[in-house]
Amino acid sequence: MKTSSSLHNYILDFSRDYPPDYGTLLDAACPPERVDLSAVSGTHLYCGPEAGNAIAAAIHARGTHGIHFIDTGDYHYVTKFMTDEIHESFCLIQIDHHTDLQPGAFDAADGSTLSCGSWVRSVLQTNPFLQRLLLIGPPAESILAAQADPVCQSGVRDGKIRFISAEDLTAYSSAGETADFSPLAAGLPVYLSIDKDILCREDAVTDWDQGDMTLSDLTGLLRRLLAGRRLLGADLCGGLSASDASPEAAAVNLRCDRALYQLLCSFFSSSR
Repeated sequence: MKTSSSLHNYILDFSRDYPPDYGTLLDAACPPERVDLSAVSGTHLYCGPEAGNAIAAAIHARGTHGIHFIDTGDYHYVTKFMTDEIHESFCLIQIDHHTDLQPGAFDAADGSTLSCGSWVRSVLQTNPFLQRLLLIGPPAESILAAQADPVCQSGVRDGKIRFISAEDLTAYSSAGETADFSPLAAGLPVYLSIDKDILCREDAVTDWDQGDMTLSDLTGLLRRLLAGRRLLGADLCGGLSASDASPEAAAVNLRCDRALYQLLCSFFSSSR
């Protein structure tokens, strides 16, 4: 597969759980660069200022225009550092089984400490270029809980945040309809973040509780979401540690990553 020369695709490897040849397994013709961050301490689940500076430097050196694998869902907070590199008005599209909008027990309001469960809240508080957040896939119950937080309430009230719950997606599908995303992201370039825990276990195996979306449904959703939009960058997280992954689970996750990588590369090529 040939991709735009302006793309910089890479794997941020915190845990060394990616096989050494994972890039070529994804695409032998255009493998993403592997960036070994395993020596950076204090990155699992929570990320303090020192680790954050190292991660931000690695991202800054490469930019965000491309597809980035950011390890398991324990490292989803890396998306905050990705979006810190964007210096124009943009829409963040997050596809996830969880909201990641929870106030963290150890999180700092200024974003100096992050967690995988509260990074979106930090982006809302600290990123002046974020104009819209479209959060797709959490159960309605989780969305309702997130809306109890004042930061989330303010975003909903101002029209900055729109939720599409797992139940909404099921209802659209049952009625033979598709969600209309145009009012939220119209005219804005998009940064996309996908947590594979949105998927059923037949299509991805992760270390968090999962949704029931199929990979086919996800790729169809992405085609509708990204058609005609300028894609600034995209990241993917979710999976298992090497010690927990059976050969069968590893094969399922590789198939998923390969399909999403190739699909997203095509959108970068078409959105130049």
